[in-house]
Amino acid sequence: MFTQFYASPLYLNPAFSGLVNEYRLATTYRRQWAAIPRGLETNIASFDYNLKKLNSGIGLYVMNDRSGGLDLQSNHVAFSYAYQLKLNKEWKLRLGLQGAYIRRSAGYSNLVFGDQIDNNTGESAENLRDFNASFADFGTGFMLYNKIFWTGVSIFHLNEPVQQTEVGVMQIPMRVSVQGGAKIPVNPYGYPRMYLSPSFLYQNQQEFDQLDLGINFFYEPLVVGLWYRGLPVKQDAEDNISRDAIAALIGLQIRSLWVGYSYDINVSKLAGQSGGSHEISVIFEPFKINSKDRIQCPAFYHN
Repeated sequence: MFTQFYASPLYLNPAFSGLVNEYRLATTYRRQWAAIPRGLETNIASFDYNLKKLNSGIGLYVMNDRSGGLDLQSNHVAFSYAYQLKLNKEWKLRLGLQGAYIRRSAGYSNLVFGDQIDNNTGESAENLRDFNASFADFGTGFMLYNKIFWTGVSIFHLNEPVQQTEVGVMQIPMRVSVQGGAKIPVNPYGYPRMYLSPSFLYQNQQEFDQLDLGINFFYEPLVVGLWYRGLPVKQDAEDNISRDAIAALIGLQIRSLWVGYSYDINVSKLAGQSGGSHEISVIFEPFKINSKDRIQCPAFYHN
């Protein structure tokens, strides 16, 4: 789960595919819970392209997620397609589809069992095979937007894929994501340009759900933001308010290049123990300021 979810648009919603003037290259690196040994690391890189003559867009992303002493890894390769409909002079609707190949694996070479210590031989009687599973995965989504507002819904694991594990067959349930936001000019006729960009991301998968809520402030070329992750209206099993982290963001937009850094401070029971989470995003999206073909979408990362 990315704090800068807008910097991984194809992972957020396939309807974002090709929602650019020409093309876009984006990458994000996340190091979660930095103080925990063998914590969680995620890398994602994407490319998408605007097929203007077909009112369409295509995209591709690759992602690697790894965590823990088991070296648990999840590798994704996903292709996406989006088609755009013009509803009226102001509003546009994009429909997206995504197909992915996912491979998951885990190894036991980093684990130490009790009998390895007790018998002084370094060998264990445990007979554990490394875990490997792969499957096809499908998703869809739509996005409605104008120059100021946008909202979208995406659904992943539509086919509820099945993976074989050491303890049996596990089915992956559907994950639903609802997103929305705005980009509000503070001084529309002045310079430097200034905007406020409030937005949210809600996700649900079976009994688990999460809300990201925050606001970015653009003061060209600088961007700062403050975000909250949790669900204040919900309580956990111990009747505590569901809360996870507060994140601070700083970014820089220099023409076609965006670079952003965010740091998550845990406010859950991990507070003071996790070391927080670091995230860096880089986006390259060439555009011409005065181009008649420029996409008018309230993007998070450029003015």
